[in-house]
Amino acid sequence: MSSEPSTGEWQSLVAAEQEVSKLREAIYRIPHRAELLANAVSGSSVWDRNVAMRFIREFPEDTPQLLDQLVDLALSTGWARESIEAIRAARSEIDPTRMTGTVEPFLTDGDAEDHLRLAELTAQTDAWQAVGVERR
Repeated sequence: MSSEPSTGEWQSLVAAEQEVSKLREAIYRIPHRAELLANAVSGSSVWDRNVAMRFIREFPEDTPQLLDQLVDLALSTGWARESIEAIRAARSEIDPTRMTGTVEPFLTDGDAEDHLRLAELTAQTDAWQAVGVERR
């Protein structure tokens, strides 16, 4: 028996991806989208959070509203990569001053690993003042 998917399985996967695309478009159009994403990101369901992170990466306009939650998750081992990627995708949407204000409280309580992640985030959003660096 072959472990490769059959043509029928492939077509089913393509159809499922098309349906997901249509659903993402529908979610993108709802007026309370940022609230929906905030609930998904802060919820306990891994599936909700994972889908929200992918949505935020594809449609980064809501990232500034979710920045506090995303920075907090960037310090979580299990969600660091997804959170950093979501913030990176929205770097042009994020005001560096806002990023600085969001990151600063974490600098006082964080450990060395937290500081490395926060430095990465601030560098990617040009919020250098958060880590005490003057950009030339």
